[in-house]
Amino acid sequence: MPAGEIYDKSGEKLLILNTRTAHVYPFEVLNWLDLRVGFFLSLTDVTDDDDPTGLAETMGLTGVVPNNNRVWIGVKARRDAQLFPGTFIGFTNFSPTGRGDSVLASSDIGVGTTDANYWRPKNASDPIALFGMFDGGNFRRGSVQGIEQHFVQDPTGAGGYAGMLGIRLRRQTTTSRLITATVQTDGAHSGDMLYSNTPSEAVLRGAMESWPSQVQTIGPVELTNVPDALYWYWPFRNSRLRIHSCAVLKAS
Repeated sequence: MPAGEIYDKSGEKLLILNTRTAHVYPFEVLNWLDLRVGFFLSLTDVTDDDDPTGLAETMGLTGVVPNNNRVWIGVKARRDAQLFPGTFIGFTNFSPTGRGDSVLASSDIGVGTTDANYWRPKNASDPIALFGMFDGGNFRRGSVQGIEQHFVQDPTGAGGYAGMLGIRLRRQTTTSRLITATVQTDGAHSGDMLYSNTPSEAVLRGAMESWPSQVQTIGPVELTNVPDALYWYWPFRNSRLRIHSCAVLKAS
């Protein structure tokens, strides 16, 4: 079964993932010390390919929540056959407790509701469940508040229909498996890098080359396998994830 469909948005070809479907996009970058990945993403309805409204959802979950009911957006190691999450670094609402409803909430650019410009995935029980580093499926290190992810609900209010998320990976030697991740933060409650109506690879690369100085650092963590694929999985049933563009940049 294909991962999704290609949608033509006024000449822009983008991938809309099927509901609750994982997509792995391999890359090969050798001998890196500073590796940066980025993607422009948005959400749409389950039946309409270009409708980001009415997507609020609470997955009423009890007990320990299966990992396929969590968000996973980042990088993973292809050698690790586990999809949820295997060896993974990225954005997720997984909590080390294993508990908490998966929620897609209407939001402002932070964690409030002063406007309804965005959708924000979250863990109902754990506000710092925003980012994780996993090795062979085992949780190794997590984030604190400040890198919440937002997806456009109102393109006019948000300043664009697609939002950019990015992750910077660093290591001391080209053979090291000890990796540190950094994510941009606005100093409050947003890890979003920018919003755009032209979510192209060129715009992505420009933002990745001038990596922000205000960041949250996660790690370092020693991994069994070094990530070599981009990875996306959206768990909700009322919305689908759209991938407008993605890029991998070897900065050094």
